[in-house]
Amino acid sequence: MPTFPDCQSKRPTQLNPLNPYHYVLIVYWVFFRPSILHSYLYDASPRLYILRGGRKFWQGFAVKAYRRLYLMFPVALAFLAIALGLLFSTVTAYNLQGHSSGVTAVVATTDGAIAVSAASDRQMKSFVPATDAMLKVWDLERGSERATLKGHRKSVSAVAIAPDGKRAISGSFDETVRVWDLQTGQQLYKLEGHERWISDLAIAPDGITAVSASGDGTLKVWDLQRGTERYTLVGHEGEIYDLAITPDGTRVVSASGDGTLKVWDLQRGTELYTLKGHQGGVNAVIITADGEGVISASGDGTLKVWDLAQGTERYTLTGHQDSVDTIALLPGNRLVSGSKDKTLKIWDLAQGQELYTLKGHKGWISSVAVAGERILSASSDNTLKVWDGAQGQELYTLEGHNSWVRAIATLSDETAISVAYDRFPRVWNLATGQLIPLNQVRLQRLGYLFSLFVSGGFSLFLTVVLVALTLTMGLMLFGLYGSIFASLGVSLVFSACYTLAVIAFDRLKAHPSFGAFAEISLLDRSLYIALGICFGLLLNVSLGLANRKALGAIAGIVTTTAIAVFSSIVVAGFLNRPATSIKGSLVGGWRAIESIGIDFNRFVAIGSLRLIFYPFNLIPQRTHLSQWDESVVLPLPGTTRFLLHRLQQSESLGLQIAAEIAANPFQRAAVQRALYTHLHRSPAPLHFLYRLLSAPELESYLLAPIEPKDWKCFLSRRQVLLGELALQPVRCSSETLSAWAESFVGVLTHWARSRRTTPLTQFATFLYAQTFNSPKLTSSSLEQLYSACERYPGGVEIRCSWSALKIFLDYQTLSDLGGAVDVLATEEFLGLFSARSNALNPSVIDSLERLGKIAAEVTTPETLTAPNQPLVTFARALNSLERLEALARQSIRLPEQVLLLRAIEQWRSIIFAALEERSLSPLSGVDLAEATPRG
Repeated sequence: MPTFPDCQSKRPTQLNPLNPYHYVLIVYWVFFRPSILHSYLYDASPRLYILRGGRKFWQGFAVKAYRRLYLMFPVALAFLAIALGLLFSTVTAYNLQGHSSGVTAVVATTDGAIAVSAASDRQMKSFVPATDAMLKVWDLERGSERATLKGHRKSVSAVAIAPDGKRAISGSFDETVRVWDLQTGQQLYKLEGHERWISDLAIAPDGITAVSASGDGTLKVWDLQRGTERYTLVGHEGEIYDLAITPDGTRVVSASGDGTLKVWDLQRGTELYTLKGHQGGVNAVIITADGEGVISASGDGTLKVWDLAQGTERYTLTGHQDSVDTIALLPGNRLVSGSKDKTLKIWDLAQGQELYTLKGHKGWISSVAVAGERILSASSDNTLKVWDGAQGQELYTLEGHNSWVRAIATLSDETAISVAYDRFPRVWNLATGQLIPLNQVRLQRLGYLFSLFVSGGFSLFLTVVLVALTLTMGLMLFGLYGSIFASLGVSLVFSACYTLAVIAFDRLKAHPSFGAFAEISLLDRSLYIALGICFGLLLNVSLGLANRKALGAIAGIVTTTAIAVFSSIVVAGFLNRPATSIKGSLVGGWRAIESIGIDFNRFVAIGSLRLIFYPFNLIPQRTHLSQWDESVVLPLPGTTRFLLHRLQQSESLGLQIAAEIAANPFQRAAVQRALYTHLHRSPAPLHFLYRLLSAPELESYLLAPIEPKDWKCFLSRRQVLLGELALQPVRCSSETLSAWAESFVGVLTHWARSRRTTPLTQFATFLYAQTFNSPKLTSSSLEQLYSACERYPGGVEIRCSWSALKIFLDYQTLSDLGGAVDVLATEEFLGLFSARSNALNPSVIDSLERLGKIAAEVTTPETLTAPNQPLVTFARALNSLERLEALARQSIRLPEQVLLLRAIEQWRSIIFAALEERSLSPLSGVDLAEATPRG
């Protein structure tokens, strides 16, 4: 009966829950070396190893090795909770650095040292939930984030900085205006009163008076020193989009979606004029430096120049083909405008004429700014452009944002800052067109990314540890099916996490600021791929852990295909409605097969075939990778060469390694080639076969038994290696599905085996049949087989042994036994006796010699004529046969053992017959102890 496989690898006798290295070991054992795990469990308690269920669980606490393995699970779970907490904290801190939503507004202090950015949603709807309700203060001299201004409950829509650079105000979708101290980052006042979102803000030159415009159609004038409301300016019939305060701070002009502009007296809080003429909503308004003119831009594609003192229109500037959204003043009484028609235009305000049309952007113009004679434009094509305002030519294209660029603010004549629907602002050198990095922000991001990498990697590792422990517990407690259900349970957990992630990503995609999350589509697909790989890998590992490696390689693919077919039947049949045609149902069914059975199954196959590990398997190791990874599916380069080298160094060690590798049905072809090649290259091939037949270390099971029936049907290492040499299909599975899978693997790897039949492979076939006690060759066939082996070293010996034993089996009477003496006295046998030290199987030669001595003793006339001598002689012969039988069972292997045991039994029958013939009893009148030969 084969013994349990003995693991030669160095391993701890007891795992320690407080030793981090042992967690690495358990992952390695489960995913790559399950034989070590089985050896650990069996050596800890052979009695517990064969038990199943709750009884085994409770009794396992009495075994230290089992108890420590149990404790590893809650310890790993606790550390995973800590790691996830650190990961969540790091992600939160990382998200707090920079905005987490689209940035749509930015303003800077007059000295260009400080900038404030605000995030908002693309659509100005008050019911849109906030994704980023904070403002960020940036120290542009140090290149760092200075403060985060928290307080708004919804997205921030507008921001302005006081002339002294000490205060800022912000307006939000939460209908409030908040006043901030930029030095401390503290909120000073919360100004309430508007009934809809705040669309724009402006601070008067005195730094005390501020005006807010709202979607409710009103403006409010605030006292920033006291944090109180002065006036509410009512008159517009639509949402107010923009406002501007005159340089002297006495008047404010508002632009509305009702197509009008209104001029208000800030001192009295009264309306002065209504400027009418636009055929669409007024998007932007600015006041000339002298405070006498107003320029408005409208959705009707026109600009209008107004006389502020008279409240009358001077002229209309036409030329844009779409809505004009942004305008800015240039030196020399000129104006630049940006439109949804993807162009900018430079106008001469004195003449009311167009000077240049600036083309080059591939998207809408969302913002323009002026720095000296340079014009800076921002577009929905994710770029900015720097133009020469005097010549009307493009100087540079500034690339760096990965989403729609929404706003620009100039810091000086040489620098500017821009924001987009991504997280961080960009600072630009306008003279060179180069990006000026925010160095401190970059260092902080690197620090957070490193923390994310560490905490995320630790969390991932502990997740893998928990998966490995879950599979181990399932296998320990419930065997094969426990391992399978554990893998399916883990797969369901992963599927639930994937579903939650997809829902979250879909919400982010649906969010108006999705431009800030452009990478989510790639992440979504990556998780889909990871789910498929994990599902295939988990089934592969769970079945490999239960020593069903062949089934594990195809189970995931077959299961996914079955799910796809079932889904297609449900979609095409049960979900069919009368309104759906047969063609539509079939198309729906095919799409289910295509999405699950083909697309998703591709990634399941990667996991099932362990392709994610294959690149690591190609990395050079101190030992060959076939020993490092027991479950590898694809052929490993150099396996045959490695085994040949080991066999040449030491056949005993080489056979042990070959047996370990042969436990994987995908690698048996390489083992067969190595054994076949070594057998035919060996100077003593028959000696090699007999070593394979007699090596005690090959008596153990090839695989560790998992189920009770495995103990009865699993093959020994010797049987598998002999079967491969004999070119016989070898199956090591106790279930029909697993046996079918091994046969399938055998067909797939058929091409990689050496298939030429030789006398040596025929002899190996005979030995393989003998190991199952099922010889399939007749005596004549055996004669031919042994004769064919005579040309190899040791061939004459086994042919002579076979011939002698065959002759000895033909003896029927006591007188026939004398022929054994004559057979063994021939020159051929005398040569074997003299050269027994180099014999193929010295024990067989010794046994033949003993049989010859027994035959000589029982057939000598002198021993048969003296009184009582026959009884003594026969008793000694029977005792010698008994001792020879014990020796044969202990030290002589098949096939000679079978023939020798038959010959001993035959001779014993002959001697008993002789005793009966002489009416002698071997139990009367003779002391058998004295008759027993000594030594």
